[in-house]
Amino acid sequence: MNIAVLRVQGNEKEIDAVKALCPFNIIGEWKKGDSISRTRFFSSSGFNVDLPDASSPVEMLNNIESFFSELSSCSIDFVSLNLTANLDVGLGVGECDQYAAGYEISLSLMELALKVGVLISLTAYPVNEKEQTND
Repeated sequence: MNIAVLRVQGNEKEIDAVKALCPFNIIGEWKKGDSISRTRFFSSSGFNVDLPDASSPVEMLNNIESFFSELSSCSIDFVSLNLTANLDVGLGVGECDQYAAGYEISLSLMELALKVGVLISLTAYPVNEKEQTND
């Protein structure tokens, strides 16, 4: 399983402006000062967007490229809006179908990431098929 979540952070005014530009599928949001834990608080406002899960790295790259193209068509550039946007991509490894995984990020995808102002972070995580299938 390959997963991706976009995390956008910044001032509330700019967060509201970017949300008005594009219909995001927001899975969580917070305001500056909201509690993270009993002793920690968010230092900025923000939201998370869940991209569709993918069964392969190629499918995930296609999902990311489609998402970035949608952002571009909405004229979104997080950097020009003084927002930080990080796309965290998780690669499930250790499965029969995907024992190891690699991503080859094309120049066109890198150009789209730059155009919309998104940093991409890739992380591999071990998947236990027994736990996943409840066997």
